[in-house]
Amino acid sequence: MDIIDVPQYHLAYGLLPYKRNQDVVKITPGKGAIKFVMSVVDGWNWKEKVSDDEQGRKAARFVSDKFPPMFLSYLKNDNYKLAAQKGAEVVDHMLLERWPKYVSSVATFFMSFQKQDIILSVGDEEVLLYGESGWYKPKEIGNYWLDETKFDFPCNASRFFGRGELKGNPLFSCKPDIVIVAPSTPVLLATDGIKDVLSLQDIFAIVGNPYRQTPKQAIESLSDEIQKRKTQQDDISILVRWNN
Repeated sequence: MDIIDVPQYHLAYGLLPYKRNQDVVKITPGKGAIKFVMSVVDGWNWKEKVSDDEQGRKAARFVSDKFPPMFLSYLKNDNYKLAAQKGAEVVDHMLLERWPKYVSSVATFFMSFQKQDIILSVGDEEVLLYGESGWYKPKEIGNYWLDETKFDFPCNASRFFGRGELKGNPLFSCKPDIVIVAPSTPVLLATDGIKDVLSLQDIFAIVGNPYRQTPKQAIESLSDEIQKRKTQQDDISILVRWNN
């Protein structure tokens, strides 16, 4: 796993590509009350319809570039939910203009403000927080995983950017979830490929108390276990942030 340490933001992130290499992680420096924005995006294309995996990568880059400024352009009076919904709808429309069908992205965005942090999620990526009782999955971030064996087309999540061929079905949308946390809250984000290898309990046990190691060390521990198990089936990207 290629691990990048970003000490000025008290975070680290790592990418462990599999066959398709469609995850994108991007840091954007902030302005004013915003310290920085971190995008963790997983692109996808239906290979039977769009054979070039570069299209999934391009869609992931597109979302990582477009959503943060779009969200901020709609942010008025700290109405984060409204800004997130409007921003997601506009970016979804823009993506569909480029890839009308068979291409999508799920994404999580970590936005660090001076007084609080905002986590926005569209899709089924992992969002984990650390509190007094240990690591947990916040209730504000829903579970949108689908059993794709029940469909006659590939789809394992009900929320995503793109895939115009499914957007007429009310089951599918680009609606974002949002959770607001204190800047001191330890955070772990991961693309859904990690679910093929590690359970939540595995992740909690491997990372443990975040204040006993650096973010980079935590990712190294997760990476070692992922590679040892040899059950990876998809790209995996991990972001951890805490100040120890």
